Amino acid sequence: MKIKDYQCPYCGSLVQVYKANEWVLVCPDCGAQSNKLPRKVVELFLNEREREHVPEMLRRVADAPLTAFEVANKPHFTEISNWLLNGMCGSSSKAMASCFMRLPPTNKSYPRDPDDFNRCLHFFEWVPEARKEIDKLREISSMWNVFVDYWAELEKSFTDEVGHDWSKGRSAPKTYKLMQEIIAKGLEGVY
Repeated sequence: MKIKDYQCPYCGSLVQVYKANEWVLVCPDCGAQSNKLPRKVVELFLNEREREHVPEMLRRVADAPLTAFEVANKPHFTEISNWLLNGMCGSSSKAMASCFMRLPPTNKSYPRDPDDFNRCLHFFEWVPEARKEIDKLREISSMWNVFVDYWAELEKSFTDEVGHDWSKGRSAPKTYKLMQEIIAKGLEGVY
């Protein structure tokens, strides 16, 4: 069932949005096709009233000077949009998502405590391919540059101390101390 037309950014033809089992954007002339999109994400582009019911980042994507087709083809778009709609999101994990989707860096938040860091780890569970590009996070800020240098040590400290997703405990003082040391290095401009 055809829903709406957009102009293909590659060849200029009308891109038709179809609903099958999932929503798909397809160019009838050049054959360019988006990833399969979650229904709510496509509704974001089809229905203005949906905007108030989706996370801020997806509203930013929708307000960007891009067609829905271009947005749908951003790196990790499907996984990140699913995480935004269904996952555990925090300020620093949203900064990660913005970075991996190549959005303008308006949010430079970094993890400030173990709970915040846990949400960053959850982001990588939802978007596992992004973990391979962890160095990209250095582009966010000098503080993120320091965090990337210590990421493996920080993740090991967290999982050793409280397990995956707090499965072994409710408090992570060693991890918190390590995070404070990392933040101090970032603030001192050691990096």
